[in-house]
Amino acid sequence: MTYSTQADKAYCILRDSIIHGQFLAGYPLTETELAKTLEMSRTPVREAILRLCSEGLLENIARKGVVPRQFTPEQIRQAYEYAEALEGKLVWLLTRECNQRDFPALEACVVQMEQAIEQGDIDAWIKADYDYHDVLWAMSTNSFIKNALKSVNGNVYYTRMLVTKVRLDKRKSTKDHRETLTHMKAGNAELARTVTEKHWRRILREVMAVLEDKVIFHLAELG
Repeated sequence: MTYSTQADKAYCILRDSIIHGQFLAGYPLTETELAKTLEMSRTPVREAILRLCSEGLLENIARKGVVPRQFTPEQIRQAYEYAEALEGKLVWLLTRECNQRDFPALEACVVQMEQAIEQGDIDAWIKADYDYHDVLWAMSTNSFIKNALKSVNGNVYYTRMLVTKVRLDKRKSTKDHRETLTHMKAGNAELARTVTEKHWRRILREVMAVLEDKVIFHLAELG
């Protein structure tokens, strides 16, 4: 993969490492150690850390430093409800503002998801799904909605990684995104919004079910 800047490279590598659990939640991360691991200077690493903090994947804790953020089940629930409302409104606005020729990048993401499903390539599907939302948010002309979605990004994607490979219905998610895009191209703003909101609610149910299973399993171990 090619990156436009060293900071962009550091951001992508660190984000993927956090999402895939390579850094323990609550474990301090230092610019010096990360720069050495990534074989780059501290400046781009610092920029990447600031970006990840703004997205909620990292946080600054007094006397401890920067750490991967820990989320409570209630914070996760609220984040998904927030994202549901925001992305639903976003697709409603885009559908009213755009026409068919404005959606090639979004179409490419959905096609990549469909191809990944047929090939059984989960990693490719995860990337295409991430890109779908990234492209969708980037298309928005409403900076408040765009920035709000970015602020909740960490809560959403970190927890989705807990369920994507084992529990998430990837075919259903792909179908949801295809249906949303079809409605957007046809100018059906209300239908695009409805499908988007239902998609987020289903994902939330799947995420919370996995978190509940993990809690029950942990309690059983303690018992």
